[in-house]
Amino acid sequence: MSATWRAVYLRELSTTWRKADGGPGRRMLTEALFSRIEVLGGREATIHLTDEAVAYGFAAAIPDRLDVTVGYGRGERS
Repeated sequence: MSATWRAVYLRELSTTWRKADGGPGRRMLTEALFSRIEVLGGREATIHLTDEAVAYGFAAAIPDRLDVTVGYGRGERS
């Protein structure tokens, strides 16, 4: 995904999220926000924001550390 499209998706986040329901939209939004996601043992994840996400202030809104709780295959998250 090009930097231009990442910027468009992030600049219009509410519209992007609404339109992202179904199809490849949520994957594309994730690619606009994160350059890399590292998962350790299913309980801890380290996220790396794209330059565009940082430029739009997402670094202030997303924590440095993200704890993930995974249930028994039923999709629970916290």
